[in-house]
Amino acid sequence: MLNGDGKGQKSRKAKEFLLEILADGGMSQKKILEEAAKRGIKGKTLRNAKSELEVDSIKRGNQWYWVLPE
Repeated sequence: MLNGDGKGQKSRKAKEFLLEILADGGMSQKKILEEAAKRGIKGKTLRNAKSELEVDSIKRGNQWYWVLPE
């Protein structure tokens, strides 16, 4: 049955999460994925939100960081 948490709702939640967590600057992809999982946001939904928001991936050393576009 419908519980009101459809695809649009999940996408909005993921976008809001990314905007919130990246507001103060970049963060490691690993940490973002861990925090998203704690909030019940699945990887595919998060990657779609990342793409829609045009979040950049930057490699620093051997880690990837996600950064909001300028």
